[in-house]
Amino acid sequence: MSVKLITPSSKIHNWIITTFIFTSLCIASFSLHDLVQSLGFSVFFESLFFQYDFPASLVFLFVLSIAFFCIDRRGRMGRAFEKVSRHSSWLAMGVLLITALGSWFVYHTHPLSMDEYAPSFQSEIFASGHLVGNVPIKFLDTFVFKGFQGSFLEVSHTSGAVASAYWPGLAVVMTPFTLLGVSWLCNPVLSYLTILLLARLLNEVVVSPAAKGYALLATAFSPAIVFNGMSFYGMPLQLLCCIGFTLGMIRGTPRYLLFAGFSGAMSMVAVNPFPFFLYALPWVYWFFLQENRSAKSFFWVILGGLPIVLVLGIGWKFLVAQTFQDEVALNSGATLSVFSLPSYRTVIMRGIGLAKLWLWAVPGLMSLAFLAYFFKANSRWVKVFMQAGLLSLIGYLFVVFDQGHGWGYRYFHTAWLVLPVLAAVAFEALERDVNGHQQLYGFAMATCIGTAILLLPYKATQVEAFVAKSLDQVPARVEGNSRQLVFLRLTCHAMTDMVQNTPYFNGNELRLVSGGTKLDTQIALSLGTRPRIVENFPCAQRWVLD
Repeated sequence: MSVKLITPSSKIHNWIITTFIFTSLCIASFSLHDLVQSLGFSVFFESLFFQYDFPASLVFLFVLSIAFFCIDRRGRMGRAFEKVSRHSSWLAMGVLLITALGSWFVYHTHPLSMDEYAPSFQSEIFASGHLVGNVPIKFLDTFVFKGFQGSFLEVSHTSGAVASAYWPGLAVVMTPFTLLGVSWLCNPVLSYLTILLLARLLNEVVVSPAAKGYALLATAFSPAIVFNGMSFYGMPLQLLCCIGFTLGMIRGTPRYLLFAGFSGAMSMVAVNPFPFFLYALPWVYWFFLQENRSAKSFFWVILGGLPIVLVLGIGWKFLVAQTFQDEVALNSGATLSVFSLPSYRTVIMRGIGLAKLWLWAVPGLMSLAFLAYFFKANSRWVKVFMQAGLLSLIGYLFVVFDQGHGWGYRYFHTAWLVLPVLAAVAFEALERDVNGHQQLYGFAMATCIGTAILLLPYKATQVEAFVAKSLDQVPARVEGNSRQLVFLRLTCHAMTDMVQNTPYFNGNELRLVSGGTKLDTQIALSLGTRPRIVENFPCAQRWVLD
């Protein structure tokens, strides 16, 4: 079997067969519903996988099946890949347009989860010229759900201060967009830059224009890239910065090493440093193994990243510790409780993550990346990219949380670049078999185009329906300029994620945790001159205050 795997005439067939086999395994994993349900995963993680990923996986399989029969008899697909490589800026513009439109029409410009709301909330604070927000102390526990205090938002019950519990890198990057009133456009712009920077990185790794074009097109059309690009999550920034870090480490000049340090530091402080740490460790080891690199040259990496780490890393944590000292002391053991030795539960959890990683990429991309090790074992890049990807997967076996909300496998997204890069290496190796070009180009292009015209629109309807379902639980705003108040009943599905406000309790609409009819009435009377109920839904109640 191992001999056949590296025989030139069988390489393309091995790619296609491997893709079908692992796609079938991913689809088979949906039969584990009862087992997964017994392990107590979060309702969002479970429902998104079984209710949404399962029907989408059948579309995935349909695209793959069609691609199997596609042959590039006239060489047009090969030339199309080459054009994509030469005009990557146009592809990047297409990604910007699609994700920007998706942010508006699919995502409804709304931070769906607390993971998205916290950085967006912090960017509003920065946009106001402050470092922390402030809320009247008596309203603090209705303004921020108690279960999220210290995990998503930091609060002070002595001063009323409030801020994001996450590292502030994404909030800093989002701040200019928030100032302009288009915070929803931040991730589409980051996705645009991701395609441009990935094109630069691929120029360092492969020579074949068709291989570069395939990797870029597969990245641009992968649902994980498109839908995270529509969202408010921090992963697009982490991924972009990891590409920049990798490019800088490979180029190795002082200027690029400064860029690597800056990019790496920004990835660290974007949301949390753990994903970048896993990805970067093999690269640092690789760096010191190179004959022309030394501790002295690594100084440029440190110099590039040190200001970011000092200000947005250490400085931010010092500010949080000083401002929220009582709450930080109370939650001091929470960070360590995130980690644990791997268990049966975490293995199943990460197995589902792998299935999501597979199904949220263009069909065949992940299998081709894996086969790069066999197709071109002597490539100087395969080993370090493989190590970075594997460590990113293995490291999360020691994390006790499932990812909850999210599109694709969120915990791997920082290292997602290893898939198109390794796939490009393998694609270039496949091109050596001239007799296989027709099948190679036909299958590869069909998977990309099939994803664009079938899988992406289907997933768009799923994501829009999921977001709309959450938003529709809240009564629509009544016309007029009067200040309005919404009380959210947390007994309903996902209502905890709908408790979203401006950082200074001065918004024209407040969304507070309901404490029951009596307490809600008291709060409304304290905030308005003539408060009255205008809408009463099962999960929320809307008041007009004036």
